[in-house]
Amino acid sequence: MTASWMLMLVAANGAVLGLIAVVIGVTVLDIGMQAQHITNQSVLLSAYPNLAGRVTTVYMGSNVLAGACGSALATHLFPIAGWPALSITGLVCGLLALLVLRGSHPAESASQDDLGQAAGHEAAPAVGLNHTTGAR
Repeated sequence: MTASWMLMLVAANGAVLGLIAVVIGVTVLDIGMQAQHITNQSVLLSAYPNLAGRVTTVYMGSNVLAGACGSALATHLFPIAGWPALSITGLVCGLLALLVLRGSHPAESASQDDLGQAAGHEAAPAVGLNHTTGAR
């Protein structure tokens, strides 16, 4: 997704090249965001299948909050510094996310039952496919 922000930085030049850069940049950004959602939700739901509702709520809520923060920042930044500042801010946020991702490791010791019990809930029985027989 950082590549999309670099493309959109070219759009600061305006004219036809700028318009083409924005269209390609937004398309690449959208594809990256969709891939990110699919990957993140697949990883989270496979790690915590008994907590799917809670995990999805926290995940999507975090995405909405991050989007609102980005929109608020852009609203104040654009009148002051224009399009190049927005593109550079998006690029920096993407690079910071990569740095955080590189330094993070999933919690291997916390199981889904541990998380439910920590919240004061008993472990829920698994629903769906029986992993031993393959039947529902």
